[in-house]
Amino acid sequence: MADAKTEKQKVKEITDKLKEGLSILVKSYCQLGSAHQTEEQRCTKL
Repeated sequence: MADAKTEKQKVKEITDKLKEGLSILVKSYCQLGSAHQTEEQRCTKL
């Protein structure tokens, strides 16, 4: 049973890291869009 908890913890850690990385990626995308578009216009395309 201890192994199951450890595996669940590992999966949660990996999932949390992925969510954080995706959040950073999306924020970067929104900031680097075309100059003639507002940030809101760029971010709504996702």
